[in-house]
This record gives sequence, structure tokens and C-alpha cells, in this order.
Amino acid sequence: MTKQIITKETHYALGHAIIGLRYRDAKQPEKAIHYFELALSKCPTMVNVIYYLAELYHSLGNWDQMLELCERGIKYDSRKAEYHKWKIAYIVNQFGYKQAFETYNLNRIDLNPLDISKNEILCCIKVRNSFNYLPFLLDYYRRLGVDRFFFIDNDSTDQTVNYLLSQPDIHLWHTPESFNFSCGGVAWVELLLRRYGTSHWWITVDTDELLVFSDSESRSISDLCQSLVDNNKIAASGVLLDIYDEQSIETSSTVPNPNWLDNHNYFDRVYIHERKKLASFYGNQDLLLGGARQRVFPSPDNYWLTKTPLVFYTDETIISSGHHFSSAPVEKIAHEVCALLHFKFIDDFSGRAYKEAERGEYVGDAMQYKAYVKQLEIDGCTTLFDPELSVRYKNTEDLI
Repeated sequence: MTKQIITKETHYALGHAIIGLRYRDAKQPEKAIHYFELALSKCPTMVNVIYYLAELYHSLGNWDQMLELCERGIKYDSRKAEYHKWKIAYIVNQFGYKQAFETYNLNRIDLNPLDISKNEILCCIKVRNSFNYLPFLLDYYRRLGVDRFFFIDNDSTDQTVNYLLSQPDIHLWHTPESFNFSCGGVAWVELLLRRYGTSHWWITVDTDELLVFSDSESRSISDLCQSLVDNNKIAASGVLLDIYDEQSIETSSTVPNPNWLDNHNYFDRVYIHERKKLASFYGNQDLLLGGARQRVFPSPDNYWLTKTPLVFYTDETIISSGHHFSSAPVEKIAHEVCALLHFKFIDDFSGRAYKEAERGEYVGDAMQYKAYVKQLEIDGCTTLFDPELSVRYKNTEDLI
């Protein structure tokens, strides 16, 4: 009897949702809202309907209804960056930035002067127990031409916070909140970019990622940004490129050398296994899949390689979870003009994999970390290097 009732309710909900979509596409929002609400009354967890309804309320300025749906959407679909975008905009417009930072429990803990000039290029990085990465990471991006760094610490227990507080060009916030329910930290990034960096170029990367582009060994990030401006672009996309060494992961997972590329300098000759045309969340970018991780640590959903690490931020900009995509129009994106060298397999990779698999804060209940653990338990001496498939990375010309 219960199964029949659930099936019947779901059937009615789907019917209402289809009618709602027709009215939405016909630009009849009030009728669309009526049928979407009917659908949710029958099946409250229909994530697509929650999103459609929140979007309509946002467009109509029905803020209270929108906020309630954003909260529900975050609960059921934590990868939708729009929920946090709309929620933050509402809080800022109604109550100000102080309330927005309090809502996300995001507290600034540095004392460095925060006076950003017009042409500064900014970099925002989420961090957790990444002390060993920081010296080279910061040196690399300073040499690339980043003027100022914004770090968000998510409850580090190592020396990360103390080290960052000792740096003159870093601003540091702390939050203990869930990484997962903050859209992989994108909510925190959105709040900082909106408050401090509207009409600036931003690099958004993880602590194990180095941005490279054509001639970046001798060319600055400001030069790349000027080239994008000259070509009427507001975002630059590229590929996430797994970098590794010749040894087994257990042997190579040590504290990084001053230059990560000294020892870890191989990548897969064929690193894109599949290309899905314009399959991004916004239908404006190709979804690239594969990489060395999929070859060695196969994951059911594959590894997303598309990244959009450089954006010119405005109040309309949406950056997706994982910084994979931007909402910029397809013609405003410089497609695949850069790469992020991905140094996943240094600094006790195995230990971090087990911890994150258990913590479950990454997407899909940390399914990728669970794929790492599964393979490591099969073969603790796993290596990514394959003489038939691996190519030594020397400089950016190797990626052309």
C-alpha cells in the first residue's frame, strides 16, 4: 500500500512539474509557480523543481519565498552555487555585509591593511591543513603577479593559520561551517568576492593547483588579463592536469620540495578521455572528463577536468562548485587557454585520502576520495607513472 501511494504521489508531482515548465517557458511565471508548488506539495524533495521555483521567486523579487527555497535547495542539492548567490545578495541588500558574514560564520582574523587599488589582481583560496603547500604556492603566485591573497581557513589544526597570519599580503578568514553545505566553499568565496572584489580579476584555485598559460614562465597574469580585456572576455577556462612522479604514491607522498616540479613532473599524454560539448551547468562550456586519476582511481562519475580559474567578477558572476564553470556567456569566455597543474599526490596523499573519505565533506559524500582509498587498499604501492602513457612536463609549450 505504501509503495502504491508513493508512486501515485510522485506521478502527480511529475505531471505538475511538466505543466509548470511549460508555463515557465511561455513566460507565464505566476502559473508556473502554481504548478511547481503543487509538485512540491506532492514530492518536497524534487531538486529541479526547488531550483526552478527559487529562480522564479528571485526574478520576481519575492525574497522570503526565495530564501526558504534556497535553504531547502542547499539541503538537497549542495552543488547549486545559485542558492548561495541569491541568499547572499538578499542578506546583503536587506541587512548589510555584517549580517551576511555572520550568517556564514565567516570571521576575519588578520590585521593587514585592506585597501585595494583599482587594478590589483586578487587570488582567493580555501584552505584546510595545507601548511606544507603554502610557501611554494605563495611564491609561485606572487611571481605570477598576484597582488593580494584572500584565504578562507576551514578549521585547520596544523600550522596553516599561523603561517598565513605572518604574511603581509594575505587576508585571512576562518569558518568552522560545513564545506559540503557551503557548495564546496564557493559560498564563502562568493561573499568575499562580492564584498571586496567587484570589477576585479580573480584567480580562484585550490592549494594544490598552479595556474599556467602560454609563456607564463615569462609572462605575468596582468598581461593575460589585459589580453582577455582586449578580446572582450570576462573569464578564462582550462583543464585540470594531474601531475605526478615516477615513484609509488606511498614513496612520493612526502613534504613538498621548495619547487614541486623538481620531483613531480609527469602527466598523461592523453589526459582528456571524454569531451561533452557545452555540457556545463550553464550550457556555455565543454565538460572535460578523465585524467590520470580516472585511469588509476576509477570513479563512477569520472573526474571533471574543466576549470575556470580566472574571472572578472561582477555581482552577476556565478562560479560553480569546484570552480569548474562560470555563468559568463559562451562568447565571453576564453575557452581552454590555461591549465591548472594539479599536485594531488604530494604531502601524505594516502593519509589525506583516508581522512577525507571518512569526513565526507567533498561532493557526493567524498566519492572521489573513497575511490582513492579503494585502490590504495588493493595496492598500497600504486603508481600513476606508466612509461607508455606518461610525458615529462618541462614548460607550457608541452601543453600546446
